[in-house]
Amino acid sequence: MRLRRDRNPPAEFRLRFAWTTGFCFKCEEVTQVAELGTLTVEGETVTLAACHLCAWRLERQHHQARQAHLRAQLAGAWTGATRRAAACM
Repeated sequence: MRLRRDRNPPAEFRLRFAWTTGFCFKCEEVTQVAELGTLTVEGETVTLAACHLCAWRLERQHHQARQAHLRAQLAGAWTGATRRAAACM
């Protein structure tokens, strides 16, 4: 069985943020939240805050998406180099 690491954020993750009681925009609960940033739409600015579990999951999703993007870039670079090398032969 695969270990679900996203269910257990590491203790050092909690230390990176200032936690206060507030509303989590992701799970829609009032709990301990950290401010993640702001979002501005049509001139109105809203502060986004998430609980420790939602913030951890968002960070993991961001990391996984970034890794996939880098892998795709690397695969494209290798494919392009391989095509150029084959064309020279």
